[in-house]
Amino acid sequence: MNYETHAAEEVATQASLGDLIAKPVWSFTDLTQIFGLPVSTLEQVLREHPAPFFLLGRRRFIKRGDAMDWLDDVAAANRHYPRKNNRRCGGDV
Repeated sequence: MNYETHAAEEVATQASLGDLIAKPVWSFTDLTQIFGLPVSTLEQVLREHPAPFFLLGRRRFIKRGDAMDWLDDVAAANRHYPRKNNRRCGGDV
């Protein structure tokens, strides 16, 4: 694959992600694409922190505003703290 083809595919992916994010309601599949997570990882997060999904037929959907509120709650509950032994040290090791 040459550079131009790769660049064109990347622009198309970004445009589709922008279209996805602009939707007022997201499906479960949309969330996996927006977050870039595997289905199994998102399922695990949802088991630990249930989200306000609703069903249309057999498919799960969530309103964008509800998803953002849920994401804020998950972020507050799972803060990231850098490990102390993971800091770069000066000098010889």
